[in-house]
Amino acid sequence: MATNFSHLLSKPIDSVKRPPLKPAGTYYANVMGYKFEESREKKTPYVRFQFNNIQPGPDIQEDQLVDADGERLDLQKWNPHFDFYLTDASLFRLKEFIESCQIPTTGRAFDETIPELKGQPVLLTVVQTPSQKPGDDSIYNNISAVAGHQG
Repeated sequence: MATNFSHLLSKPIDSVKRPPLKPAGTYYANVMGYKFEESREKKTPYVRFQFNNIQPGPDIQEDQLVDADGERLDLQKWNPHFDFYLTDASLFRLKEFIESCQIPTTGRAFDETIPELKGQPVLLTVVQTPSQKPGDDSIYNNISAVAGHQG
């Protein structure tokens, strides 16, 4: 079945704005889900965790959560993600994340514990990163770290 894009393509161009940047800092969230993928270039396997129920952490001030039009940023529409590469050299990062969520790991494999991360409360560290594309001066939000949060 073909995808119908008419509702998007009929939208007035003047009504479309770049999403505002979220302030750098920490955010509380929950693991919404995960999926397994491969990187485009090197075909390196990874697991991508998506997050929802985003709430500002103690280092984010309320006045930082307002866009250029004076509207409060709707963090509920933001679904950031974080990737863990699945290689021998980087699996320790995923192990540390699982352990930080207080999921028992002794004698267990990754494929047993990863599903238990769904719904777990986490703390996201968000940074603002300049685009790496030549000639593009855009800045993007990225998650630089994620850890379990027992709050």
